[in-house]
Amino acid sequence: MSFASFVSGTGFFVSSDGYLLTNAHVVEDGHRFLVRMHGKAEEIQARLVSVDSSNDLALLKVEESSRPLTLVSTNTVDKGARVFTLGFPNPEIQGVEAKYTEGVISSFSGLGNDPTTLQVTTPIQSGNSGGPLFTSDGKVVGIVVSKLSAISMFKAKKGLPEAVNYAVKADYAIPFLRQIPSESLPKEAPQKPKVQTLEQSVVLVMVERAEKAQKPSKESTPDRRVSERPRFASLAAGLFSSRLGGVPVQLDFGRPLGIGETFEIQVTTERGIERA
Repeated sequence: MSFASFVSGTGFFVSSDGYLLTNAHVVEDGHRFLVRMHGKAEEIQARLVSVDSSNDLALLKVEESSRPLTLVSTNTVDKGARVFTLGFPNPEIQGVEAKYTEGVISSFSGLGNDPTTLQVTTPIQSGNSGGPLFTSDGKVVGIVVSKLSAISMFKAKKGLPEAVNYAVKADYAIPFLRQIPSESLPKEAPQKPKVQTLEQSVVLVMVERAEKAQKPSKESTPDRRVSERPRFASLAAGLFSSRLGGVPVQLDFGRPLGIGETFEIQVTTERGIERA
């Protein structure tokens, strides 16, 4: 399988009949979903069942029997507790064997005191998104989602982040999984299974995304998200002030503006995190 037309992430089984959990941003804009299960040489088709964008979660389904993992609340672990993950970072370079990394829980809140995420020191890379964050006894306490952006911190002159990574708390995934038939959910977790056993529940997720719509030409209707009426404009002074796409924008053209003159504005926002 060529990775050229796919983006990839990690997922893990949460039921015995093929339901698996990953991140919403992994499956975003996807129209074809493939999964490579442990020990299988070929990818199999998956279908998208449900998405929870607010918590960056997505549920996929394959028509295979599977070994589910058990999710537990973050109330069952302490700050400083050892955690580890299995995932598929950069599979086109690093290969399709699951990679193990470990660390500790640094904080029970994420970027900007986000209560839905954990901060962990567990190393992650692009492709780890959607992977399980395990406690030392093999239960899933989070879903790997992002890391603090080194580029953003460097630009802000805050230094380079060291081991600042995030996972969605399992507490927010457990209600999301109630849509799965209860008889296929795990009844009890095995006692501290080996990593090789847990690896059988972790999968490589490959997503073929639909082509983005082409940018409209000048003759076409402008994007309404960025064509809002200016709050303030002074043509003679060359000043423009408005909110575009919810972002405050102030421009000084340094010259008078002509009546009817048009210009294009592109707005980019950055939260300071990098999806894994």
